[in-house]
Amino acid sequence: MTDNFVEIFDQIALTSKVATYEWISEQAFPTSKEAAQMIYQALLEREAAGDIQIEEGVILPHLEHSALTKTQIWLIRPEEPITEWSERIAQVELIIVVLLAENETLAVKRRLADFMRKLADPDYLDDLKAGNFAKP
Repeated sequence: MTDNFVEIFDQIALTSKVATYEWISEQAFPTSKEAAQMIYQALLEREAAGDIQIEEGVILPHLEHSALTKTQIWLIRPEEPITEWSERIAQVELIIVVLLAENETLAVKRRLADFMRKLADPDYLDDLKAGNFAKP
């Protein structure tokens, strides 16, 4: 299921943090290795700056970057849980990626805020982890 704001990627073959960040970067910029590399580095730097785990098994890599031309939310459920993501994150079952374009409109920022508020509901996160993407 895809709309212009939230995209769902279910049962993706990802096995590590490096593979996941490479995949995200390549999806964001399939035709520009330079831009993809910038996003890859930005994801690593963002994670180094602060914890991205929002619930057991759920991570929220997010960033705002000048290379991004539109804001997107990606819900990624790996085929198998990713183990040993980092020293602090033992297992990842759901990856919620937020790619925020610089100078985004207020309307899009409000839509993003509405989505982020949903993430405070543990039942909503459990549904997403189970692959129930009816109302992203």
